[in-house]
Amino acid sequence: MQQSDFSSYQILDLHAFRTTNWNNSLQFQIIASEDYNIPANDDTYMFSAFQSLPGPRSLDHEWEYELDSLHASTTYFVDASSLVNNTGLFYVGLGKRNDATGSANNTYLVDYGKYDNKQWSFNKAVPMDYQVAAISKGCYFFANASDVFSSEGMAPASEAGMQFVNCSSNHLTLFSVGSFSPTIDADFQYQYNVNEVEKNIKAMITAIFLFILYGTLTVLAIISERSDLSRGRLRFLSDNEPNDGYMYVLAVETGYRMFATTDSSISFNLSGTEGDQIFRSFNSEEDGDWEFPFIWGTTSRFVMTTAL
Repeated sequence: MQQSDFSSYQILDLHAFRTTNWNNSLQFQIIASEDYNIPANDDTYMFSAFQSLPGPRSLDHEWEYELDSLHASTTYFVDASSLVNNTGLFYVGLGKRNDATGSANNTYLVDYGKYDNKQWSFNKAVPMDYQVAAISKGCYFFANASDVFSSEGMAPASEAGMQFVNCSSNHLTLFSVGSFSPTIDADFQYQYNVNEVEKNIKAMITAIFLFILYGTLTVLAIISERSDLSRGRLRFLSDNEPNDGYMYVLAVETGYRMFATTDSSISFNLSGTEGDQIFRSFNSEEDGDWEFPFIWGTTSRFVMTTAL
């Protein structure tokens, strides 16, 4: 694989491949080209992840390998127990670790600080040609009860190359093996898809109108509920005297004309054969905010006390 210049977002040289078999093991084989002169301070790492782009941070990958011998074909094994139900896209990324810090030049270097007692910085380039392959291996037996091939109780063990599949089993039965090497493209490109929602003026106006309507209906419902609670109750006038000896119930009906409602303070005079009540008020200390006794189509009852 011949390397090209990294894009601005790249830290690793990325590749992808797809597996199709369930509960198989994975083997990675990698070797650098013969004409690559390995520097004395070379420190190459390979990271891999399932269905996500790998990175050098521990949270950004599932498997990490330090490539100690680039001029010899090296095999790295992922056990089947780590790949249960992992069928689909896998991603592999190669990077060159550097002891420099980001303060020197962050254009060609990404500084992750300290990790595993090392300066965890990576160059934004992998200046070498190499070959990388992935091999998926599985062990199966035919389950007569379910009439299917199953890998239950069996797992492929580490074994380099495509020619051999080493199986471990916890039961004695006739079994078969499978080996598959998915294609890994040399070039890998991706782009972020940003879903932009077009502005719809009609929808915005409709939403605003519905919000205002909902708020208005909510306020009216609160007022109506409080009105319902006040129907049939007796309101004691706020100017009643505690030593008065007589009590009278006054019923005041408000007409049915729409919105014939008032929150004004209303007073009255009451004359009798043995006395008068001058400038009495219909105010009641029991009424709170948004509670009005004179609402259209209702009858309010007040308790008035007098001395005679």
